[in-house]
Amino acid sequence: MERNLKVQPGQVEDFLRENGNAVTVQKIADEFEVCPATVRSRLRTLREENKPVVPTRDGILYADKVTDEYRAKLVKDAVEWVVASLRTLVGIAAVEKRPLLQARKLLESAEDRRQIKGQLMMLTHAIDIIDIDHQLEE
Repeated sequence: MERNLKVQPGQVEDFLRENGNAVTVQKIADEFEVCPATVRSRLRTLREENKPVVPTRDGILYADKVTDEYRAKLVKDAVEWVVASLRTLVGIAAVEKRPLLQARKLLESAEDRRQIKGQLMMLTHAIDIIDIDHQLEE
């Protein structure tokens, strides 16, 4: 039996979409009269559903359309932070082999391997965009 949630993930998604700018977790919590942990849980659900919910230094941004310089900078900064974090983790873990080959050995089901392949492809695409952006600035 599914429990009745005070706020549904779709409500949080609609609030972010309608707001347009980055919104803090606390402001979302205040809007729905729930605790910040509940909001973070709904945001996690939205990310698992591949919704364009991006954590930024200004708050949570619904980045379905990047229509102005402010939103573009927030998304770019968030992606650069993720890439820098991943590069650091790769260095710490001393990753020397290709991730998909390693995943094949570690993940049992084909579905798990497909999921990680998709995530790695999205990450690779994001890194390519950042690298292209840096090349254009030079």
